[in-house]
Amino acid sequence: MGQAPMPIYTEVTTLVDQDLYSRHGYVPLEPFTLPDGSPTYPMWRAPGQRRPRHRSSTPPARPDQRGPALNDLPIRLILDTSAILAFTEGSTAVGEAIATVASEKALFGLPVMCLAEAARSVVDTDRLDLLVNHPAAAVLTVDPLQWKALAATHRAVGRLDTADALLAAAGNDCRILSDQPGQ
Repeated sequence: MGQAPMPIYTEVTTLVDQDLYSRHGYVPLEPFTLPDGSPTYPMWRAPGQRRPRHRSSTPPARPDQRGPALNDLPIRLILDTSAILAFTEGSTAVGEAIATVASEKALFGLPVMCLAEAARSVVDTDRLDLLVNHPAAAVLTVDPLQWKALAATHRAVGRLDTADALLAAAGNDCRILSDQPGQ
C-alpha cells in the first residue's frame, strides 16, 4: 500500500504497533476505547507516501534543523534478499555500498518481499532491524496497481522477492545490489 494513490486508514491496539506504523508514515489520530474496554489507536497515511516523516512517533528534538524530507531523496540502490542476508552476516561490501549511498545524500531501497524472505533465514535479527532502521533506508512496497507487472516478472524470474527487487529498481531507475555471483 506504500505507493497506492489513495489514503490508508488502519487501527492498532498497542502503543508498540502505533510506533511501528508511525515509522512507516502513518499519523496517529485520536485514540478511542471499544465497549469491552480495549484501547484502539486509529492511524492515517496520505496517498503514495512510502517513507516516514520521522522514524518514530516521538517528533525530532530539533525540528528547525531537519534536512530534506526523506520523500525528496532519490533511491540509488536496491538490496535484494541475498544482499540483505549478507549485511546481517557482516558483509563489508554491503556496508560500504550503503555508506556510499548515504554519503551521496540518497537512499537505498529494501523491497518488503526481500525483507520477508531474508527474515526466514536470518540469524541476527538485530542486524536486520539495524538495516531497516538505517537513516538512508527506504522500505519499499509494491504498488497494488502494478500487480500485473509483478505477476509477469515473477513468472519470468521464478521468485517473488526477486521480482519485487526488479520492479523497485526499474521504478526508481537504479541498480540492484546482490550477493549472488554473476548477478
